[in-house]
Order: sequence, then C-alpha cells, then structure tokens
Amino acid sequence: MKWLFQRHEDIVVAQQEEAPVGEQADERAEAPTKLGVVVRAASQVGHRTGNQDRYLVGGSVVAVADGVGGSVRGDAAAQVALGRIGIDSALIGDHVPPVTAVRALTASAHEQALHAATVFNAVETSSTLSMVHVSRPRRSDYREEDTPRAGRESEPATTEESTPVLADTPADVDVPDDGVEKLTLTFAWVGDSPIYLVVDGQVEQISRPHTTAPSGHAGGGYALQRAIGGIDATPDVVQRTVTAGARVLLASDGVLDIPADEVEAALLDPDYGPSDCVEVLLEFAQEYGVRDNTTVAVIDVVDTSQFVGLSQLV
Repeated sequence: MKWLFQRHEDIVVAQQEEAPVGEQADERAEAPTKLGVVVRAASQVGHRTGNQDRYLVGGSVVAVADGVGGSVRGDAAAQVALGRIGIDSALIGDHVPPVTAVRALTASAHEQALHAATVFNAVETSSTLSMVHVSRPRRSDYREEDTPRAGRESEPATTEESTPVLADTPADVDVPDDGVEKLTLTFAWVGDSPIYLVVDGQVEQISRPHTTAPSGHAGGGYALQRAIGGIDATPDVVQRTVTAGARVLLASDGVLDIPADEVEAALLDPDYGPSDCVEVLLEFAQEYGVRDNTTVAVIDVVDTSQFVGLSQLV
C-alpha cells in the first residue's frame, strides 16, 4: 500500500482474490484475473495560498479528500481521513463485501476527523471524500431472473436504512459468469468531490453532490450538507461492474470549474492514458483560471497481460 500526497506516480494494481477456506472453496476458487487498474493522480494549488486537497492510492482503494473551507484545519481533516482509510483498507480482508467495506472506511475516516477537531479545540475539522474500491465480482449460478436487466428501471438497493446503495446493480450481489472478465467498482462519497465513470464512450457523473449549489459544489453562500468530520457524514454508495476499457475520474471540486465538455473530451480521448488525462485536466485548471485547489485521480481498467515486461503487479 502507498499513500500519495500531492505528487505524481503511476501504479498498476492487479485484483486477485484468494480462494476462500471451508465449504465454499471449491465453488468460488478461480484462476487469477488478468484485469487490473492503472492509476495516476496529481494535485495543484491553483490560486490558493496552500493545498487542502489530499489523495490516496492503496491496494484496492483510491480516494480524494478536500479540506472544507471555513472549518479549522480542513487540510488536517483530509489527511487524517485518508490516512485512516489507507490503514484500514489494508486490514480489511477479501471476504468483506465491498459495500460494507466502503461504509466502514468512511465511518473510520469520520471518527478520525472528529478526533482531529478535539485536538485543535475546534467546533469542526472536516473534508469531503470521494472513493472507489476495486474488487472482483462474486460469481454464482443463480437464476437469470435475479439479474438486473439492461434498460429496466429498478429501485435503489438498500442494505442499511441510513445508507442506500444508489445502484443499478443490487448491493454486493453475485455477478453471473458470462465468460467476460470483470471488476466491481464500489463508489462512495461524502460532500461535493465529483466521481465520473466512462464506459463504452459514455461519461457519467456517478456522484450526486451533497450541496444545494447550482454549480454542484459549495461556495458563494451555499454550504455542504454532508462532510467527513461534519454533522452528517453518511456516504452515498454506488456499485458497478465493468470490463477492460472503463475509466474512472475522482476529483476535488476544482474540476467543476473546468468546462464540462473539456473534462469529457479529456476522459474520452483514446490517445490519452491516465498520465496524459491527469496532465491535461490540470492544464485546463490553469488555463481556465481555477482558483481552488484541483486534484484528480484517473483509474483505467486494463488487461494486465498487455503490459510487456511487467513481471509482478502490486
């Protein structure tokens, strides 16, 4: 596991699930997947005097946190929140369902930010959070009618009343094996740090910002409705299953001041790898005079067999 704070680095992560012990071992044991993710992340200050954004790239988790302006030491809230997530994500076993995992990680980050407020003798020390947990789908032979059908509108699945899973696929269900390798992406967010998913040439904003601001991010008299370390830190959770070629963008709200068509063009450009995409987005932030800190993390789902000379994936 590596923490990455305000610096560039490429990481390739292979998602391999250990065969479970006990009665289910024969049912679920499989050959290691060839799918993995390539991650690139970076941050810039913009026109601020300091950077309150932080980002984390771990073994199965990528996250961005943005310290809330107006709270005491929002930068510290972002850093301790991601530090807690980094530690806890390394300790959570593969047997823990991803939705359960991201909720637990969010809760521990919130507790850490609350503790930071007591250290600073502050009413609130808070940050936003956007996160994706990468895992292998669970496979089974359950009936076809149990599978969500394309084009069918379904009710949001809920496993805990306080935290609905806003997903097209029910929470932590087994995914039928159709012969195509997949990864499960479990997204969670608190606040207004956006999450985008690119699949089959379509860009979708996964996150629904926790603010009433028309722009989608707090400021100008609009406050956050939820924050890590704030009064309400309940995450929204969305789960999607994807194949090679999918792309994810996690960002701080500085990205929302870049024209949406520019962001979409960068995400869709077939000549851009994660590194190119990150660099272009940060160049846009400078070009359009974004005043706020801007942090971006781009995650590409790839067939790792195409990486020539890469002897081991970590």
